[in-house]
Amino acid sequence: MYTDMDSVHVLCAIDDILAHVCPPVVAPVHTTSAIEDELKCPICLDLMSVPITAMCGHSYCRRCIYKCAGTKCPVCRSGFANSISMFKENKAFATIIDTMRVSIKRRTFLTTLAASGSPIDSDAEVQADAHYRTARCYAFGTGVPRSDVAAFPYFLRAAHLGHALAQSYVSYCYYESKTVPRDFEAALQWCKLAADAGLPNAYNNLGVMYVKGLSGVLDKNVSKGMELFLKGGLPLSHAHLAEVYFYGWCGFVDTDAAALHAKIAHKKDPACFLGVYMLGRINERGCSTLTADPEYAFRLVHLAATLKRYQPAFMTLARYYEFGIGCDEDKELALEWYMKSQPDEDAVAKIHDLCKDPALRAVAKLLECDSRDTLSSRDTLIPIPSGLV
Repeated sequence: MYTDMDSVHVLCAIDDILAHVCPPVVAPVHTTSAIEDELKCPICLDLMSVPITAMCGHSYCRRCIYKCAGTKCPVCRSGFANSISMFKENKAFATIIDTMRVSIKRRTFLTTLAASGSPIDSDAEVQADAHYRTARCYAFGTGVPRSDVAAFPYFLRAAHLGHALAQSYVSYCYYESKTVPRDFEAALQWCKLAADAGLPNAYNNLGVMYVKGLSGVLDKNVSKGMELFLKGGLPLSHAHLAEVYFYGWCGFVDTDAAALHAKIAHKKDPACFLGVYMLGRINERGCSTLTADPEYAFRLVHLAATLKRYQPAFMTLARYYEFGIGCDEDKELALEWYMKSQPDEDAVAKIHDLCKDPALRAVAKLLECDSRDTLSSRDTLIPIPSGLV
């Protein structure tokens, strides 16, 4: 089981070195760095292989500590609380060590190349990847306690080194006020950098910013946003295009175009919550290519609400229950979904109206505690991808 000691030890090992990334140089000649020393096993004095960390904070190769077969740490002589066989691999260290091995090979190659007089580049790309992978360890709790706060500085350093995925995620953090104060200007600039690198996620997120506008920073430009959605080509991007056409944000309503893009989004990714939601709304209304089907619309919107805590889906589902659209009329369920949609002003007004009925007022009191979870905002930016890139 990992403790806070793991994260402290990882930070002590890599923070000083990774925080001071050198600019491009002409002929990098590296000696053994402090980070390499920290990642070396104190027993075999080589980079750790399958690193494990004791409760005292010291790490060793698994094979080395097994060979010692002792009951005390060979570095500080602290007693082991558990049997050595119970120690687990420190996956955070393992990830960093793998990256370091690549870096060492690259350094050797660059040094040889420099000695031959050939032009060379900096190893900033390797450093950026090391920051990004370290950030992901904290973001997903891989080998260390999960901490978005600890992850953000590493994402930011990787972003400064030109890592497009890190730039996109830093933009997301500033946009959604995730671990840092909201800063629309910073969100826009980082997103533009990621988009310049050709990242589809960034095209989607930048499209959202143009369609919605950023208060005091960016005026709405729906046509520019639509271009970016098409350029991104992601399922969520097509779902956003369906939104634009369905609600007429482009200056006119085109339900057929909305249906086309909603179908594309759903075909590319059946679990794309916004694609499912928009397909539901279009089936409720119907168009020249889709016959109105309220029951199917209800099932789709209900599915969208379960795929992600998305406020508009909750509001629509509440309306369906309130008026019996595609389902049996049920005021209690309508009240429950309206309460989940708080603090939306329309939801609050609906709750106030429904609670005029004493029976529903009693139901509202029972549901009050369950309605305080944080909802996803109406803006759907893409955060960090789930797969390591």
